[in-house]
Amino acid sequence: MGEPPQEATVATPEYALQYFPLGLLYCLTVPFLWQLGAVRQNLIIPENVFWLGLYPLMVIGIRRALESNRPGTVFLLLMTAGMCVIYGLLAANVGTVYRMRSQVWLLWAPFAAWGWKVWRERRRPARRGRLTRGDSRAVGAGFR
Repeated sequence: MGEPPQEATVATPEYALQYFPLGLLYCLTVPFLWQLGAVRQNLIIPENVFWLGLYPLMVIGIRRALESNRPGTVFLLLMTAGMCVIYGLLAANVGTVYRMRSQVWLLWAPFAAWGWKVWRERRRPARRGRLTRGDSRAVGAGFR
């Protein structure tokens, strides 16, 4: 993935639409593990891996939030979508992207937390079922 192409321009709407998918992907995902660079860039790679792992939970949380409070959720999503459009078009380097993306992640963090809660609730009934049946794997082989 690397740095965005240096010759990319967003001077016209046509150029901006052509560059936007790559710029948005770049803005929401880099740096990856294989993109070792300056020391400060390398320090944010573990945090980036953590946040990338939260994206599926954010989607689950957004779905639950839309069921619970559609107007507030739509407002927050439209606001962050606008930020992503601007940041996706202005992404220049990893340091800039990181600072811009952290503003979006801050607003998406509650969705990830809600997604985590939903995921844990879905796992709980299956776990309870194993415990009530006396499954030795759920209780532990050493405690029979």
